[in-house]
Order: sequence, then structure tokens, then C-alpha cells
Amino acid sequence: MARRKKNMTYEEELTYLDSEISKTEETLKALKTRKKELAKVKEQADLQTLYAAIKESGKSVADVISSLKYAQTANPQFGIGEQAVNTCSLFFYRIGNFLSIR
Repeated sequence: MARRKKNMTYEEELTYLDSEISKTEETLKALKTRKKELAKVKEQADLQTLYAAIKESGKSVADVISSLKYAQTANPQFGIGEQAVNTCSLFFYRIGNFLSIR
């Protein structure tokens, strides 16, 4: 980064600040893009791990979903709410999509 003059006019400093803001916005945009990409990669890794654990257990995805739904209705004190079950259902749905892509 180039050094700026010590005694800038208002116009020069405003121009300098605009360029710094622009650079920072570009950096922020790149960081947000990288964060989204990394989140997708992590989700795929989590899906693979989860599916491997389900296969290893000998259960089907439907069995696990029904177990979660049963746990919600039978044991509400354990804090497995409807949102958690819906999230798991979405997770398993994505596993199905992931496996059908391969």
C-alpha cells in the first residue's frame, strides 16, 4: 500500500478515503464468498459423515427420521423440538440428493 501525503487537501483525502473504502468492500465481498464456499464444503463433509454413520448402523434414512420423530413425541423433555426434526429431515433429504448426484 502506498504511503499518503501528510498534508492532503480535503479533496485529496476524500479521494484517498473513497479508494480505501472501495478496496475494503472488495475484500469483504471476497471473504463472504469464501465463507459461503467453505460452508458448502463443510455441509457436504457433514452429510458424508452422517450418511456413513447411518449405513454403518444398518438403519435406513427413513428409520432414523422416524426415530427422531418418535423421540420428539415420546420424550419432549429432551428438547428435540419440531424444528430439530425438520432440520434433520432436510439434512436427510440433502443426503438423498447428494447420493443421487454421484
